[in-house]
Amino acid sequence: MKSKYVPGLWVLLTKGFNGGLTWKTLPIEVYDEAKKVSSMQCHFLLRHPHSFHLAKFFLKGLKSKNPTLICLALSHVYEFAAEKVEFCASMEPVEFFAHVKNSYAWSSHLTDNAFWAFTYKAFHARQIFLNTALKKGEGDPTKKPFALSLDRFREAFLDAYPLDPTLIHGKDDKICQENIELVEDILSTNKALHAKYFPPHLTHFEGQGDGTDKLLPVKKSEDCDEPSEPITCKYDGVYMSKIPDEELFFYDTECKAKHHDAFIDAVNKGAAGIKNKELAKGAGSVRKYDAFKRHGEQGNADDADESGPSNEGMAAPDNGVEASADNDMPDIKKLKIEDDEVAENMPEDGGIPNIENLRLVDEGEEEASSP
Repeated sequence: MKSKYVPGLWVLLTKGFNGGLTWKTLPIEVYDEAKKVSSMQCHFLLRHPHSFHLAKFFLKGLKSKNPTLICLALSHVYEFAAEKVEFCASMEPVEFFAHVKNSYAWSSHLTDNAFWAFTYKAFHARQIFLNTALKKGEGDPTKKPFALSLDRFREAFLDAYPLDPTLIHGKDDKICQENIELVEDILSTNKALHAKYFPPHLTHFEGQGDGTDKLLPVKKSEDCDEPSEPITCKYDGVYMSKIPDEELFFYDTECKAKHHDAFIDAVNKGAAGIKNKELAKGAGSVRKYDAFKRHGEQGNADDADESGPSNEGMAAPDNGVEASADNDMPDIKKLKIEDDEVAENMPEDGGIPNIENLRLVDEGEEEASSP
C-alpha cells in the first residue's frame, strides 16, 4: 500500500449493527446561541483530537485500510489485555494499556494517551450498543472479534476484581469482624479500580464522552436501533474473505508474529535495576577486600599502608568461598620471620640467647657490662 493519504479513523473501523459497536452517543438537546435555536445532536466517538494519530499508525503498522483486518488486529491486542488483567491493580490505566500496545510491534508507535483514549471510547461504544441497539431480552447476534475482545476484558476484570461481597468472602471463611473488615477493604479497592478503568462518565451508555468528540446533528430519519446490515447470528469466519490475501499474510507474518510480553520485560528491567543498585552499593568494599587479598598473596603485608581507614571490628565480606590457607599467609609469614630473628640470636650451644641483641639498654649499662 503506497498511498500516503490517511483516511479518517471512522473509515478504518467497522460500523453498523453487526460490528457490535455504536460510535454515536445518545442524542442530547443543544442550544445554538448564535441562531437562537435548539437541535438534537450526538457526539461521534471516532472524531476527536487523537483520531488522525490513531488512523496514521493503524495504517502504517498494518499496511491496510481494511476495517475487518484492523478490527481483527485490535481484537488480539485486547485479548492479550484480558490475559494480563492482574497487573491492573498495580498500574494506572494509561500505563497498563501502554504495556499492552507495546507488546505488539505494529501498535507500539501509538502514544500512551491516544491508545487509552481510544480504549475507553471503545468501551463506551460497546455499552451504547448493548443498551440501545438490542431489544430487552434479545441476545447479542454480533460475533465480531473486536467487540468480543472488549467483552472478554471486562469479564476478566470483573472476575479479578469482583464487586459482589459474596464472591470475595469464601463460603468456608469464618464470619467474624476481622474477615468482614477485610472484605470491605477489598471491595473498596475494587470499586476504585473499576472507577479508573471504566470511568462512568466516559464508559456508561448514557454518558457523553470526554467532551472532545465532534458534535453531529441527529436527523429525524436517523434511527440508531435500525440494523444497517442483515443480522448474522452465526460466526462462521466469512468476514475473513473480505481481507485481501496479501494483507492478511503480512499481518500474520509481520504483525501478529512479532508479539512479546512487555509486562515481563518491565518486570525484568525493574529486577535488573534493583540488582545493579545493590551491586553498586557494595562495590567499594568488595574492591578493597580483593585488593588486600592480592597484596597479601604477594607477601607484602608488612608494607601495607596503615594511614587508611581501619577495618577493625568489621566482618569480612562473605563471597561464598570458605577460608583457605592462602588467606592466612600474611600471619604465617610474619610468624616465620620472627622465628628466624630469634634463631639468629641463639648461641650455638643452645643456651640462653644474648639479651643485648633482644632489647635496648642505656649507654651506662652497656659500658658496665662490657669486659
